[in-house]
Amino acid sequence: MTPEARKLTVQNLSVIDFKSEHITAELRDWSNAKHVLVGESCARQVFYGFTEDLADFPDPTERIARRRHQSEAYEFLLELACGFRSSRFGETHIKSQLLNRWKKWARTASPSWSKQYESFIGGLKKDSGFIRTKIMDGFASTSLEVVARDLSGQKPEDKVTLIADINLHGTISGKATKLLRACQNRQKGSEQFISITNPNPEHLEQIQDSAERMIQNNKLGQNICFSSFSEAGQIIAQSDQVYVTIPQSAEPDDEIKIRQAWIDHAKKGAVLVHLSGVPEMAMEIDELWKNAALENFIGPDKVHATQKKRQNNNGLISKNTRQAFKLIAGIRSEERQVFESELREKAPGMFSHCTVNAQP
Repeated sequence: MTPEARKLTVQNLSVIDFKSEHITAELRDWSNAKHVLVGESCARQVFYGFTEDLADFPDPTERIARRRHQSEAYEFLLELACGFRSSRFGETHIKSQLLNRWKKWARTASPSWSKQYESFIGGLKKDSGFIRTKIMDGFASTSLEVVARDLSGQKPEDKVTLIADINLHGTISGKATKLLRACQNRQKGSEQFISITNPNPEHLEQIQDSAERMIQNNKLGQNICFSSFSEAGQIIAQSDQVYVTIPQSAEPDDEIKIRQAWIDHAKKGAVLVHLSGVPEMAMEIDELWKNAALENFIGPDKVHATQKKRQNNNGLISKNTRQAFKLIAGIRSEERQVFESELREKAPGMFSHCTVNAQP
């Protein structure tokens, strides 16, 4: 059959996916010769296209790859595009990566070949976009650090201070590192620096040494500066958000210093988020902050409670989304258009889910 006579649909679709570690020059050459499309997640390679084109896939061990066909194959592609096949579950970047790979392929392929896939790719883009906006709306990261950032209401242009802790190895803690990345991700496009400090000068030096190594290795962004806690008043006075990863009960004297610096210098509307503490101490320490008449203090109890709500909410959304994958794949296998009215009639509960208000 000539390229002009073919049109990719769910009925003649096949998908082959396997771990990226198994990719070889032979497999790449094969995919180029066959004009199959390529997608990928963090750890997997995905070839998809006409079943007849993928029939002679050169599996060197005859067991590295998983093959899917028709509606099962389309369901898999929807899962891939919506981040359900990613190491960071529900991530949003994979859809654009998938579509960008298609655009790059279409630019290099002859029009007669790319035309076979245009309608299919358009449908996949539309269906995954519908799922993202109508079914997955409210899906949110359950990372404790991202929850803390969201509760603070941080905006790209905000000035941020981190009162960071160290781990047992004498380097910046994993929690502080993840929080820095979350804050830097929110700052994209902004030139604001994040100030890091610690009440203990020795700990601050250890934090600076380890963080600077991570910056050199491109594991952290470069918009970070380090300040002595003797300057804490000036730093806090300029900050819109102050995050504390030092556990509340670890250094009682440090807790007093941090609280007093906040009381004396915090500007109106600024928010302080305390990420960690021993549960049995949380109520007692939170009460100390509340007695200081600070409305914008967010303690570990609220951070963890919001994280739990997000986990429950995401579980319900994931269940609804998987139902949507199956229903939409079934409709597409019948070569029909997907209409929201039909989905609501078939599965009205699929559109009902709770959302978590992440603002303080």
